[in-house]
Amino acid sequence: MRFLLLLAIIISSPLAVASMNVISANDLFDKNGITYNRKTNEPFSGRAVGKFYNGQPRSEAVYDNGIKDGEETIWYMNGKVRKKAAYKDGVRHGEWTTWDRDQRVLFHQNYQKGDRVY
Repeated sequence: MRFLLLLAIIISSPLAVASMNVISANDLFDKNGITYNRKTNEPFSGRAVGKFYNGQPRSEAVYDNGIKDGEETIWYMNGKVRKKAAYKDGVRHGEWTTWDRDQRVLFHQNYQKGDRVY
C-alpha cells in the first residue's frame, strides 16, 4: 500500500509542475508585499521566470496568491547559481544558500517560519 501511495505521489508531482501557471518575471509587480500579474491585476499564483538579455535564466520563484511559497533560485549571468532560498507563506522557511561566482558558499542558514535555526 505504501508503495502505491509513493508511486502516485511520484507520478503526480511532474504533472503538478507541468500544469503550473508560468509567467515572465517582467509581467509581475509588487504592491504592499503582494505580487500581482500586470495583465490581470490579480495576485499571481504559479512560477515566475526571469531571464538575462542573452536568454540565460536569471531567476525563478513560486508564488501562491501573490506570496512566495516554495523555492526561489537566482543565477549569475554565467549560468552558475547565485542563491537558493525557500519560502512558506511568504516567510523564510527551509534552507537559504548564497554562492559567489566561483561557487564558494558565502552564506548558509536554515529557517523555520521566518526564524533562524541554529
